Amino acid sequence: MRHSKPIGYAPSLTVTPKQAHNSLINKACVSSEHSAHLTLAPPNNSKIENTMKKTYIPVMAALCVFPIQAATISASVSQDTYIRNDVNPNTNFNGDSDNELLVGANGSPDNLRILVGFDLSTITNLVNSDGGGNYNNLTINSASLTVYERRGRTASLNLIVSQWNASFSDTLATWNAPSPDDTTPGASLSTVLGSSFLIWDNTSDNDQATISLNTAALKSAIQNAASEGTLNLVLNSDSSPSNWYSITSDQAADPNRHVQLNLDYSVSAIPEPSSASLASFAGIALCLRRRR
Repeated sequence: MRHSKPIGYAPSLTVTPKQAHNSLINKACVSSEHSAHLTLAPPNNSKIENTMKKTYIPVMAALCVFPIQAATISASVSQDTYIRNDVNPNTNFNGDSDNELLVGANGSPDNLRILVGFDLSTITNLVNSDGGGNYNNLTINSASLTVYERRGRTASLNLIVSQWNASFSDTLATWNAPSPDDTTPGASLSTVLGSSFLIWDNTSDNDQATISLNTAALKSAIQNAASEGTLNLVLNSDSSPSNWYSITSDQAADPNRHVQLNLDYSVSAIPEPSSASLASFAGIALCLRRRR
């Protein structure tokens, strides 16, 4: 009489660790409707365990590698203004008729400062969606700030870019009241992100400068911003009196000459449930033992 095989029957096989290795890798990539009981040969458990460790740990490592989202952006300033203490410290200068931002010293040191804000929600949203909200998964490979001359003036000054942990309105900020979060006259200067010594001529709209920014400090500034997805900076100078520059504001008609933040960054993605399942499958493979 012919014996029928019960439902769920799976044959017992005796294979070498190498064969098991090849079989399990194939099964990690292709779904199978049937399974097989694997009996590994030789029957020496210690040899099996050592072989399995050498064989399957690389498989687990491969399954645990997750994609990295990388991009380069040039973000134009979302708002800007300048504040001054040489005249009218309670006056807001947004919408200057010359479409300019003044920085440096006019009569006394460091009494002209620029406030700039950027929208970096593209980066912070990616950190939250792919990086699990963990800024350890954000890597800034390079960063710089580019400014463009507006009103030509022969001068030289050291332009300093500092982190500013405060929100502001370009239509309300003044020297004496730069922000609801920061009532320090002239704005509280925080971590310096970068600086560059500028020497421009007296021809309008022809010079520009790119200041390299410290990537670790910038990452911290993005993470600790007053409002997530924004980055606010203060531009000032420690140069001697009567050294000041005119920089193109966001009121200028040509957006290519607005202040720009240039970033090359990447976000390491955390594993999705399906990826975690594959990693778990590889872990199960390590637990296979000689069937008694």
